[in-house]
Amino acid sequence: MDKFKNLLYDLIPRYPGRELEILSCISGILIEEPVLLIGPHGTAKTSIIDEISNKLGLKFFRILLTKLTQSEEVFGPFDITALREGKLKRVTDGKLPEANIAFFDEVWYASSAIRNSLLDVIEKRRFEGIPIDLVTIFGASNFMSQDREDMAFADRFTFRIFMDVPLSPRLWEKNYDEGDRPFRRKNNWYSVPKV
Repeated sequence: MDKFKNLLYDLIPRYPGRELEILSCISGILIEEPVLLIGPHGTAKTSIIDEISNKLGLKFFRILLTKLTQSEEVFGPFDITALREGKLKRVTDGKLPEANIAFFDEVWYASSAIRNSLLDVIEKRRFEGIPIDLVTIFGASNFMSQDREDMAFADRFTFRIFMDVPLSPRLWEKNYDEGDRPFRRKNNWYSVPKV
């Protein structure tokens, strides 16, 4: 638990106005639930997820999704040797099935085939019927898809955080006095004020 406390203590001062996003990402890891961050360019979505994932020292899989992303890029290519023997097996080294934390950047740009193949991975933490050691999945996008077919995918994310452009650190200090800040440092820890 100290690892998460230290991570929170390290990140919150560096990302003013991003306390909710940081707490949501860390909570997603702690309770093993997926997190989707939605916001315009420059809102630190990718930066926050990268920093959290790298500092925890877990196996991390990251991919920028596009309409042209193939399943081999996510799940690994088929093993040619196994195919010659009549077996259908993937080489998953460095791909999603081997990861503890996965990050899908620009989730709505992926084809519906890719998103559909991720449904079981996100919900049941299994790939091709086999359990995988995935702790959580992060998704990020500049917008929330309005397509009906995307709703099943969006619903798999327990945390859906809509981000806005934050105040600069100087404006943050100027516009919020100590009692109004969402999170205050107290005894080397950040506390949430009573609402």
